[in-house]
Amino acid sequence: MAQIIEELYGEIISIESTGRKSNAEWEWRKSYIGFRGRIIICMDEIKPDKRFLYVEDKDKYLITSLGDIKEEEGIITLATKNSIYKICVNKKKRVMMN
Repeated sequence: MAQIIEELYGEIISIESTGRKSNAEWEWRKSYIGFRGRIIICMDEIKPDKRFLYVEDKDKYLITSLGDIKEEEGIITLATKNSIYKICVNKKKRVMMN
């Protein structure tokens, strides 16, 4: 079971391949660049040092795999086994979870 760490709103501004998968297996992720909506950062119970993202708007959603997360100057970066996601955060709509 996952635990919600933080809920925020923002836009996926970049998704890069780590090179571990062929382009044919990985390319579908690029369709989410520019995706805006609610972003939920979750912690995995089995690996509590890892995070994953659930990103949604009214029409579609994306769930990433587990990875390492960091934030610098309003940009959240999640590095998973196959991808590196960068999200620009809308600080006015940020909600911290307890």
